[in-house]
Amino acid sequence: MSSVQLVEGVSRKQMGQVNFDAEISADGQTLYAVDGEFSGGAIPKTANIFVARRIGERFERLPNSDAIMAHINTRDLEYAPAISADEL
Repeated sequence: MSSVQLVEGVSRKQMGQVNFDAEISADGQTLYAVDGEFSGGAIPKTANIFVARRIGERFERLPNSDAIMAHINTRDLEYAPAISADEL
């Protein structure tokens, strides 16, 4: 038996889009994860980090996530967020 389940508010629910490499802040309130676009190969076509905030038992993407990550996400693959206790 597995306890793996979809985290509501995170998935874009689009074919080929996979969320991976999730990191949760030390206070448990912020989720940093990756939107990856796959098209059949082992390596994603795109991979960018996004930010979501805890709302009760779920997370919700921040509407300004793209702006927050503007200096991080590029045309290259960004993944594996590693957040310090002060979220730097």
